[in-house]
Amino acid sequence: IDVETLSLYSEGLIIQKGTQRFGIFSIASTDSLEKIEKQIEYFKKYKVDFIVAVVPEKRLVTSISGIDIVISTANEDLFVMGETIKGTFYVDSPEVGSVGVILISPSRVVSAKVIQEL
Repeated sequence: IDVETLSLYSEGLIIQKGTQRFGIFSIASTDSLEKIEKQIEYFKKYKVDFIVAVVPEKRLVTSISGIDIVISTANEDLFVMGETIKGTFYVDSPEVGSVGVILISPSRVVSAKVIQEL
């Protein structure tokens, strides 16, 4: 996911990796709750396995259910491997020069790792 170009995901995007389908969308601070909920319902309608939101701040989605993974583009001092809060996995995007990887186990447990340039 390109966190530098969030406009790529403003209308939502469904991708498939193996047998898993991911619904990815970005949320702007000006987006209404109704718009966010419509996007989540769209992804559910098309049976995605994981809904991923890329946000400028996690506070924009902490009260919204239905999102599986939240990637914050702000440094919010989240645990380096991410953390799960009320069923949603939150992680900060990696610093410039690093690559973030989100790992999902067969039992749907989500974790993250940052790979830094040597």
